[in-house]
Amino acid sequence: MIFRISEVMTAHFPDSPSVKDALQAHGVAENNILNALHAFECTVDSDNKAEGYQIRIAGELVKHLTTAIVEKEKIIIENPTYCPRLNEKADLALAKSGSQKRIYFEIEFRPNVEKDLVKFQIGYNSSLLGAAVLVLATDRRGINPAYTTMPEFPKFKRLIQELRPVYPLLLCGIGGNAETSGKKLVTEAKTQQKDMLELPKESRKASRSNAGSALNQDWGVGARHSLYHKQGVFYMPLQSFPGAYFDQNGYILFSTERAFKE
Repeated sequence: MIFRISEVMTAHFPDSPSVKDALQAHGVAENNILNALHAFECTVDSDNKAEGYQIRIAGELVKHLTTAIVEKEKIIIENPTYCPRLNEKADLALAKSGSQKRIYFEIEFRPNVEKDLVKFQIGYNSSLLGAAVLVLATDRRGINPAYTTMPEFPKFKRLIQELRPVYPLLLCGIGGNAETSGKKLVTEAKTQQKDMLELPKESRKASRSNAGSALNQDWGVGARHSLYHKQGVFYMPLQSFPGAYFDQNGYILFSTERAFKE
């Protein structure tokens, strides 16, 4: 499986010139951050259910940004602590050689954005924060649809606008998808006329995000993990078995993980 970023959205606080100037002054051009995000690919497996796929993507993204930005700019990796008196740390801190000021990065796919904003403020109060970069998902469904508490860019852009931070903050929203290989999607099964189980007509109007679970229960499919997409296009792999993919016409049931991966 490969997760690729297909879009990057930005918001600047208090304003765009302040953020661009602060980033440049502390050793990193904004365009190089955005280019690094666009170039990101994550190939880690999503089978570790306890850790969560979004956490693995975040970890790989931190590694990628570190390598991509440090190679591009004359900058060093710094101590990510926000304050000498506290143990709060950023995911990544970069600085010019010999400079006390740092650019703090937070990659946040967990419901901790408010805590990140507090940490940025602490760094600013400690005279260590030169600029802040916060990366969120534009739409959680592109990363992990099952993780319903993942913070999303549009909501927190509005929240930060009301908060009005005085330090330079670049808010980035990333959108992407996980591309699977060799998976029998519902649309493929229809085309190839394989294993397609047709649903009664009255069940084909499902459009809710939880329609997979609803159809699974209503029609007694017996899947432990079920996903629905009207056109039968799925980016999120099934994680428990038996598992089922539903579309507007029917579903495919995979009895085992091995059957799903074949």
